[in-house]
Formats: sequence, C-alpha cells, structure tokens
Amino acid sequence: MSRIKIFFLGSICLLIVFVIFFTSVELVLFLSSLPNNRTLELNASSSIYEESEDVISAATTSSIIDILLLCGFMIQHSFFASPIKKVMSYFSLNCMDRLIFNFSTCIALQLIMHLWRPIPHYVFWNVDIIDNFTALVTFQAAQIVGWLIIYLMSMFHNPAEIIGVKQFYYHVTGRQDPVSLKSSNLQRLQKHIQHPSLLGFFIVFWVYPLMTLDRIFLAVIWTVYMFLAWEPTDQDYNYVVQQRNKKCMS
Repeated sequence: MSRIKIFFLGSICLLIVFVIFFTSVELVLFLSSLPNNRTLELNASSSIYEESEDVISAATTSSIIDILLLCGFMIQHSFFASPIKKVMSYFSLNCMDRLIFNFSTCIALQLIMHLWRPIPHYVFWNVDIIDNFTALVTFQAAQIVGWLIIYLMSMFHNPAEIIGVKQFYYHVTGRQDPVSLKSSNLQRLQKHIQHPSLLGFFIVFWVYPLMTLDRIFLAVIWTVYMFLAWEPTDQDYNYVVQQRNKKCMS
C-alpha cells in the first residue's frame, strides 16, 4: 500500500474515531441528562391536562417520527454490516468495513438525537428530584453505574477492534486480520454477544425519574431489540465455562 493511500485512509480512520467519540458523548447526554426544574414543573402542571385534538395530533405525529427513528437505527445495526463488507471488499478495503459500519451507526444515532420529538404531556411516572436529594443522587448514580457497566464491559471486547482501528492497523503493517486469528468458538461467541452490556443499557433506559411517552417508546423498543439480538447458544455457554475452568486451573 502506498504512503499516500495509507495517509488518506489513516485520515479517514482518525476522523471516524473522532465522530464515534463525539457521538458517544452526545448519546450519554441524550439518554442520561436528568430533567431540570423547568421540565419537572411543566409536567407536574400538565398532569391534569385536558386533552385536545391538537395535543393528540401532535403526540401522534411525534410518536410516529420517534418510532421511525428508532426502527431506522435497528435496521442499520442489523442489516448494514453485510452490504458494507461487500462494498469494502469490492474496493479491496476490507480493513475499513468495521470503521464504516460504526460511522453509519453514528449517523443513525445523530439522526435520533437531533430529530427526536419529546412528548411531555403523557407521563408514566414522574419522581420528584427537585426537593428530594436522595432521589436525585440515586438516579444520577444509577445512570453512572449503567454507563460504567457498558464501557467497562466493552473494554473486555477490545475497543480498538470493536471500533475497527485494530483491523486497519494490522492491514497497514502487513499482518493478518486480528479477527481471523481468533478461534471459531470465540468468533461465534462475539457474533452472538456483540454488546455484553445488556444490564447497563437496561439501567440507563429504565432507571430514570421522568418517563414520558417518547422515553417509554425508546426504552421498550430498544430493550426488546437487545433481547432479540443478544442470542447466545448452549455452545457459547459451554465455551465460556471451558475457558473459565482453564483460567481457574492455571
């Protein structure tokens, strides 16, 4: 590979890594920023809100938009990997397929965060965190713990490989794809459990003081999606047990 090509692809790689980092920070703020006093007061005052056709119509429109955004992300996350691999393979850039896939994931998440339509007049629960310091600390701590679980568990999956930087680096240095160096059992396990942080996301989605209609859509749809996508088999379980026993013996 020529130096010019390496420089060009390396620049794209760095740009994508920046986008991934920036989107990750924005996602944390989008999902975990606790409602401020004004938001809580608004929802408290609208608890005895007389429904009108305009409010129902606006809520319906917002619901459709939010659901479509969530479904768009799930479609991207479930079906884009294979087409991207084929395109990258056609241009002999297999080392970039993971990076491009993550970049497309960032686009899907950015669309959700910037086009999301709140639905504040339909509230499932609203826990007071204005006058209740204990509740405020509890919810803040839960969100922090949830994200710690997500990112710490991702560390066990080799973040450089998850992002795609490791594949690119191995290719540039003339080495074999790092994924192909793993055993077939480990590859199968990682394919079935791509996000070993289901508990972390569950905490982030559900342990939240203000559950409006749009938030319940997000929590329900993404929780169900994760449970369906997280599909370890008995063979995966046996492999994990075998590896654990080997480590215990050593």
